[in-house]
Amino acid sequence: LAILEIENPAAIYVDDRIQGTLMLKDNIGKGRAFTIRIEHEGRPVWEKKLFTHNLQRRRIPFDFAIKEIVEEHIKQTGKDFETNSLPLSMQVVIDPLDEEVRKDNNNAPLVFKAITRRHRLLLIDGRPRWETRYIRNLFERGKRWEVNSIFAGPATDQSNVPRGDQSGQFPTSRDTLYAYDLIIFGETPLGLLNKEEMEWIRDFVEKRGGGIIFIDGPRQKLKKFGGTPILDLAPVEWIEDAELRFPKWLQITERGSSQAALSLVSDPGENERLWRTLPQPHWVAPVTALPGTDILLEATVGEIRSPVVVTRRFGAGKVFYSGFDGSWRWRYGVAERYHERYWHQVAEWIMERPFAVSDDHISIDAGATVYRTGDTANIRVRLRDAEGRPISEATA
Repeated sequence: LAILEIENPAAIYVDDRIQGTLMLKDNIGKGRAFTIRIEHEGRPVWEKKLFTHNLQRRRIPFDFAIKEIVEEHIKQTGKDFETNSLPLSMQVVIDPLDEEVRKDNNNAPLVFKAITRRHRLLLIDGRPRWETRYIRNLFERGKRWEVNSIFAGPATDQSNVPRGDQSGQFPTSRDTLYAYDLIIFGETPLGLLNKEEMEWIRDFVEKRGGGIIFIDGPRQKLKKFGGTPILDLAPVEWIEDAELRFPKWLQITERGSSQAALSLVSDPGENERLWRTLPQPHWVAPVTALPGTDILLEATVGEIRSPVVVTRRFGAGKVFYSGFDGSWRWRYGVAERYHERYWHQVAEWIMERPFAVSDDHISIDAGATVYRTGDTANIRVRLRDAEGRPISEATA
């Protein structure tokens, strides 16, 4: 008997069950009983009794909860810091049989990361458009997301943005806003947020390292933020006095093809074809991309290519601009197959990955759970001053 391979997710949310497959070699005559188990610090957390079948390869599925294990780990380490993800190392063990020639291949490591903190999303729009409603719903369904959605403006039953620390309210302090990982900013009327709040949003991206996604609208309210801290972030410029553009189709660019967030299917050629055949947006915003930005998706409008999805880095964070609001139409006939995949991939890419551990002054993350000889380790560290603000220039 031997353990050949272990297939398991690299990361899993703490409330979920880890599921995977153990690939075994079984070269012993049929009918001999044996036990395979998974141990954590010498204690079994999963076990299965089997009989030999004299097969070259056998697939054995496993499934168990991790929440109790994680809670015990955190309890032992104390509460002086916040744990956002916890690497867990376990052992898969087969009790050896007497007739086995080798017994050193009867155990193997099972390593994965337990995510203990939900990603936090703040969604703001001036009205509950189909686009932002569908996006809100898909993230609210995900166990790894905590969503605060705000719809306010003349087209809603709330003429002003409510402020507070509850769901449906805009944060009352910069530090509370900094607790989010991602902001989705829709077609919000100018005047709903004051200058200080807009500066918090800019600093959230530039200094905190957060991500922001702009979703333009047919009423073109975003461009009216010109001269405010909000449009400091934008990777595009609106063409003066231009009307909405009506595209024939969407086309992924070479830069977009290299970005995993825009891969809706694994084959590159099929992915390029899919983007051209998805239900087309009814309009795209008349914009040009600013220098130093990346155009990932274009719309063919007559004889021109109009930028539709544009990204840039801004300080420590990332900005994503969507010049249409029709991705919800991609659900036609296929439900969530492309729509959900697209938005989850984009969100995970644009937001800053949470640090593994943090306290009031330092956050640390060591990247991958497993490094092999010759790999480069990606160590991230963020320092904060007494006010909780990231320190951009320091000797540590």
